[in-house]
Amino acid sequence: MGAVFKPDDAKRRREMVREALGDLSPGVREAVERMMGSYSGEELEEKLRNLIGIKRTLELLGMENR
Repeated sequence: MGAVFKPDDAKRRREMVREALGDLSPGVREAVERMMGSYSGEELEEKLRNLIGIKRTLELLGMENR
């Protein structure tokens, strides 16, 4: 069965992503924000890995414990 997302879940995730983006340099941060608006799922993950590396991508997407 699929996961159910509540508006609060989405808000918390956005806040977490914004906080993680604060650690990036301004140019990279803007590129990541553009990618997040244009891509999703595995395609987004691949693009981010190419830009900021595997470790940072997993941290940004909240998947560092995988």
